[in-house]
Amino acid sequence: MINKIILFNTLYYPYILGGAEISTQILAETLLKKGFDVVVISTGNKDEEDIVNGVKVYYVHIPNIFWRYEANSQNTLNRTLWRAIDYYNFFTAAKIGKILLKENPDICHTNNIGGFSVSVWNSIKKLDIPLVHTIRDYYSICATSKMLKNDQSCNRQCEECKIYTYNKKIISQKVDAVIGVSKFILDSHLKYEYFNDSIVKDYIYNPIEKIDKNFIKDKNKNLVFGYFGLISSIKGVELLLRSFQKINNKNVKLLLAGQENEPNYIEGLKEKYLDDRVDFVGFVKPEDFFKKVDVLIHPALWNEPFGRVVAEGYAYGVPVIASEKGGLTEIVDNNKTGFLFKSEKEFIDKINYFIDNRNVIEGMKENCIEKAKTLTADNIVDQYIKVYNKVI
Repeated sequence: MINKIILFNTLYYPYILGGAEISTQILAETLLKKGFDVVVISTGNKDEEDIVNGVKVYYVHIPNIFWRYEANSQNTLNRTLWRAIDYYNFFTAAKIGKILLKENPDICHTNNIGGFSVSVWNSIKKLDIPLVHTIRDYYSICATSKMLKNDQSCNRQCEECKIYTYNKKIISQKVDAVIGVSKFILDSHLKYEYFNDSIVKDYIYNPIEKIDKNFIKDKNKNLVFGYFGLISSIKGVELLLRSFQKINNKNVKLLLAGQENEPNYIEGLKEKYLDDRVDFVGFVKPEDFFKKVDVLIHPALWNEPFGRVVAEGYAYGVPVIASEKGGLTEIVDNNKTGFLFKSEKEFIDKINYFIDNRNVIEGMKENCIEKAKTLTADNIVDQYIKVYNKVI
């Protein structure tokens, strides 16, 4: 019988950089609501403990060149040195081992482990604790965790990454159950013989927090397209801005919400892609963003493992135009919850299609809500509980 579960993730609230932190928090708090004793272990810039919405959280300082939360401000040399230490961080074992002995969990569930390194898997299995791992990025098979070079997705694991991640491949065999946040990301690892010995190999999509039944959208005079996420080249922001300039219609707007990937990046974009129809709105809450937006655009250049923002958009009945990359091909039901595109021409065509057929947006709304219902926290966490029971 499972009572206590320890979840690991590189970062945890309030230190949020992306979807992994949000998904892990939803998982932890939903497990707590279902009656489990839940503990989270995350990296921190110092050792401390806290209670976050009822969940006990350990923020553990794992010595390295910098803390993972500060990665975006680091230069290339520092990142290279960080990765060298993170190949197998020997400082992890002693600190994590003490917490595991103190908490005595029935099962451990790792998510992103950059900062801990794969040595955390050894620490867990030395104590013979059942281990579930969720693949949320390419950390185990790629030196940079992105499978991306020159803003283009890698079609295969390069020789450099094979060498750098070899120890991760070896230690991955200790994981009892491996779960991808999409079939795509799972298969991307299994084909290189990672997690061969896992007794469960499956995929479970990321959860959304809620579907707001009382949500009321703004009635826009102009058609409003929106981008929500990290303002970064690999997210396709420049492809979006370049394509939007080719839309010959004054009665459309584009909102870009999110923080920039590097200092002054947004200012540079404003100068390069000058357009009074485009507005950078900074960090906003999802409900405030989707209230203003008719169509979400997610033009990722890399093979996105899942595409959390697309699922969040569905919860508000907002269809999407997304690149035909990675896990996005699984979450976007083409012609039902939005459209996928392969080329810049197709991208522009899809934007123009919504402009010329605004009634389609309303028609897709119910499809989006129905898709969102399959991704609610209760449904997703129940799937994880079944996995926990299998490995126990």
